Amino acid sequence: MQRRKFIGSCTAAAVLAAGSAGAQNSATAAGDIARLKALAAVIVPDPDPVLWSTGAPAMALERTWDAMGSESRAPVSAFLDRLDRAAGGSFAALDPERRSAVLRETLGPPSAWSDQFRSLRSMALRAFYDSPAGLARCGYIPSTQFAGYPQLCNYPPSRKDR
Repeated sequence: MQRRKFIGSCTAAAVLAAGSAGAQNSATAAGDIARLKALAAVIVPDPDPVLWSTGAPAMALERTWDAMGSESRAPVSAFLDRLDRAAGGSFAALDPERRSAVLRETLGPPSAWSDQFRSLRSMALRAFYDSPAGLARCGYIPSTQFAGYPQLCNYPPSRKDR
């Protein structure tokens, strides 16, 4: 009987700890998303300040972040923490010019860029180029809209029966 009480108390403690960790993780995730958007605004600068706060690229970046597993997020969060330490506080709170300077100082030459930054850069570029803003500013049409090679639609009569 005492063993059951002990197991029950351990289970209750685990459930309570998981609940508080979940609240802490959601707060951490919100902070990471804000820092990620600030970093994206440095990687792909745009004259429209709304683009990386509530625009289509920012929403795409959030969806990508939400789709990442916790194992994938951990090294990225560590890189964002490194940026905060280099900024002497919050990287997201800095003005855009200072963010660029901190990023340059942190990264060094392209040959020294970490894998975490490379994946963050890819996420930001993909979010921008796949958005209407990317199309309007660059004329880039995302390759995810590929529907096939048009020249192969008209097969010669000899190939239609294969």
